[in-house]
Amino acid sequence: MAHGKNAVLLYTGDAGSALLLDAAEGLNIKAVFIDTGYHFSYTLNLVESFGERIEIISAANVAAIPEGGMDECCRLRKTEALNDYLEKTGAGALIVPFRDEESYTEIEDSFLKGVWESIEIIRPLSSMHEKDLWTEIKERGIRFSNLYRKGYRFIDCACCVSRFRRRSGGAPKEAAQMDDETVEKLKALGYM
Repeated sequence: MAHGKNAVLLYTGDAGSALLLDAAEGLNIKAVFIDTGYHFSYTLNLVESFGERIEIISAANVAAIPEGGMDECCRLRKTEALNDYLEKTGAGALIVPFRDEESYTEIEDSFLKGVWESIEIIRPLSSMHEKDLWTEIKERGIRFSNLYRKGYRFIDCACCVSRFRRRSGGAPKEAAQMDDETVEKLKALGYM
């Protein structure tokens, strides 16, 4: 998968990372999850259920949402934590679950904007369509986040995502109601 380099698999809690984690079973690839402090309990419970298979990391000394807004929050909580981990492990490659057809969500940028230029980014699912991803997950019996069953199409920090539904033939449209956990997270962060 990573051409002999010390590779790290970024597990985000989404369906793509579930498929990649399954594909990496038995390979010498470290999996890492970045706990930003703002994830849904469903996501954290799923990650913790894998035990030592996924290493959980977090950014040091980050308290509240910084004055620089959400981009700065992502940089401090995700990118810096990831860069520190990549340096510590001497990784030469980072395997990510991001697909081209979900690029409009900006989730990929929230993790990778500012990641070391010396790291090779490997995107094995980039051209995979959502339907094919879910077919693979179903056929292999892979565990995935219960948030998908609650109407979420993308998994990230609770303060940055909401449930989506697909418009006929178009991009997802935000659902009219956010679930209670999302509302509580947004209130705690001062957004509501």
